[in-house]
Amino acid sequence: MRLTVEEAAARIAAAPGHDLCVLRIEEGDFGCEEHRDMTSLWLLCQRADGTRFSLDIPETRVDALGLIEGCTCREEDLHG
Repeated sequence: MRLTVEEAAARIAAAPGHDLCVLRIEEGDFGCEEHRDMTSLWLLCQRADGTRFSLDIPETRVDALGLIEGCTCREEDLHG
């Protein structure tokens, strides 16, 4: 799913209490030399002001929050 800046902003505006939209979720590629105990996923997100950022979070956190591409959530929940 590829959302425009405007489409993502509209989704955020329609979700009271949420301040970002998850644009993409992919498996993290950490190279062959880095080994992690937990499986991490890479997220591309857009804030209500249109700025975008990415971060890696554990797959278990993505599942616990029910995140899918195009959904909205609170940014603080990603870091909790």
